[in-house]
Amino acid sequence: MKSVFLSVLLAVCCISSYAQSHDLSTMKPAKRDTYLIKLAKEVVKNFGPDYYQKDLESTIFPTVKVYNSNDKRSSIQKNVGRRYYVVTLEDKHSDKSSEVLIWEDNGEPAAIHFSHSLGRNFYFRSYKQWIKEGVKDDEKAYYDPNADG
Repeated sequence: MKSVFLSVLLAVCCISSYAQSHDLSTMKPAKRDTYLIKLAKEVVKNFGPDYYQKDLESTIFPTVKVYNSNDKRSSIQKNVGRRYYVVTLEDKHSDKSSEVLIWEDNGEPAAIHFSHSLGRNFYFRSYKQWIKEGVKDDEKAYYDPNADG
């Protein structure tokens, strides 16, 4: 009984630590890359389930990018100058791919883009908040092999 309790406690601690904010600039590259890929796959599962496969090929853009936009809305402008990573996930057996942008300063997703579809950004509603509220079916991207992409 004691070992079951300890196992549950350990699992809860691991889950809660993953859900916390992470400054990716302070992480060692191997740990950061593991985090980025794991989070990118989670975002794809939640917002583009047709684009997720277990054996996705993951690529992290080699340099951190800096966000810029001419959009004058305050929710967009507050992100100008923030640094982000780009993680691309590709299905080796089809033309399905997704690209997840993840902020460097807090490790949270900024946006997701899908081949053959639009994407979602998390500028107006954070990824965490969206997941907490639940992602509706009409908010998800579904793969259409006949779409232009």
